[in-house]
Amino acid sequence: MGVCAALFLICACAHQAAHQADAVSESETLNISGIRKLMIFPFRDMSQSMEKDSGVRCPFSGSMFVTGTVAPEAESVLTDGLLSKLKRLKKIDVFPAGQAAESSFSDGGRYKLSDKQYLIQIAKKAGADSLMIGHIYRYQERAGNEYAVNSPASVSYDLHLIRVSDARVLWSDRWDETQRSLTENLFNIGTFFERKGRWVSAGELALSGLEKVLKPFEQ
Repeated sequence: MGVCAALFLICACAHQAAHQADAVSESETLNISGIRKLMIFPFRDMSQSMEKDSGVRCPFSGSMFVTGTVAPEAESVLTDGLLSKLKRLKKIDVFPAGQAAESSFSDGGRYKLSDKQYLIQIAKKAGADSLMIGHIYRYQERAGNEYAVNSPASVSYDLHLIRVSDARVLWSDRWDETQRSLTENLFNIGTFFERKGRWVSAGELALSGLEKVLKPFEQ
């Protein structure tokens, strides 16, 4: 096998391994054939009412996460990125919850109700047949620049697609990544080349995760 062919094989395997390690799917294969109107709620910062490095359970999936620092811009970066990517869907009307979502949260980003019903009520009033909501557990900016860092960017968040008619969670996924150097993880070589050998910002890290997490919607 030639050097180029071997390098290509390593990159392909490494890229797949990196995705499997970073994004953990929590639902079966997604079927979006019945979705026509999808309301997007803003991402919520789950660290506001928790101390750093505390364990917190996702209110929808029950999965456990460890909180970290969440930068002020995290919610808007991820929410805007999610809307931008999902609006590329041709057969689904994707729209933001907007001001309607502001009343659905109380102090510290916690839900007024412990379940999904309040969000579903908002989506139903807007004529949506499904809604999407995400939670941010960590969004730490890199300390340094593109070529040298004291600490790398690190993000952790989840996403949930919920059907309005019966409150069923149709799909959930999560992304948890702290950028590592190539020497720390050789299997990271595919992503290393994608990022052109740079230390990326937390925003870049978060949005690249969204691209991978949202792959099931590209049907």
